Amino acid sequence: MKLSLCCISNILGEQGLKFRTMTYKTFSSMPRADALAKLSKIVHNNFHVTHKIIRFCDEQGIKGYRLSSDLTPVLNHPDVLLKMEDLPEFGFIQHEINNIKRYLTTSDIKISAHPSEYITLTTDDPKAISNSILDLETHAEIILHHLTSIVAKMETLKSSQVSL
Repeated sequence: MKLSLCCISNILGEQGLKFRTMTYKTFSSMPRADALAKLSKIVHNNFHVTHKIIRFCDEQGIKGYRLSSDLTPVLNHPDVLLKMEDLPEFGFIQHEINNIKRYLTTSDIKISAHPSEYITLTTDDPKAISNSILDLETHAEIILHHLTSIVAKMETLKSSQVSL
């Protein structure tokens, strides 16, 4: 039987590795530079925790991991609309994402994701639909970062193998 882990590891949480979040209310109540700095640290933390959880899964023989639906809180809020590249610590965030990519290319861990419980495409409210699409696009961007790296690594490995 192949097991998967869904979003959070309580074992790692007890060691202090926890996802962090930020609400729009908190973000909007701060001066913009301070809010961006705090949000940047939160997003960096969340990718760091994701990396640690993926490694933990691999060490425990867990073959799948479902990404948290809140890795990048507030970014796609309709009154914020930021890209990760807009965050002051984007270089550190990208470094952590690259660490995750490298690790995934050498492990058997499969990643997946699910949208938040607030996604709704069956409403009559155009704003809710628009917000839902933004959230789905954010998930797609995160997964494509991972999958693009994995596919490229697999192609490199295939082309470097010698036929006997």
